[in-house]
Amino acid sequence: MSIRLEFDEHGQPLGKIDEVPFDKRITKSEDVELALRRAQTAVLNLHSPAMYFVALEEQELSNIAVNNPKALRFSKNVACVDVEGPDVTELLFLDLRGIIQNADPAAVGLVENLVVSHIKVTACF
Repeated sequence: MSIRLEFDEHGQPLGKIDEVPFDKRITKSEDVELALRRAQTAVLNLHSPAMYFVALEEQELSNIAVNNPKALRFSKNVACVDVEGPDVTELLFLDLRGIIQNADPAAVGLVENLVVSHIKVTACF
């Protein structure tokens, strides 16, 4: 798993893409959800090193989401998950949970653009 950083906290391109390794190799399916939550929290909290979030438990992640005023609500940066194995199905994960409920117009526009751009990219495959 890795985090691909292409944009700053204002959604502006950084100029170079930085792919940061994140977490250890996941070998049990029951560990996937927590790992994705950790990566999501890291993506939304660019002011802290990504590795800070690797060991946090679900309640700690929830507390950060609720109590951290520096946390972004949405981000153009992505958590990348590589699924490998002889009998695995291709997987595409887009986290759109809580999509635009009670959000300001700028957040609505950002999410709409993210959805459209990801649909265009995946339609090419």
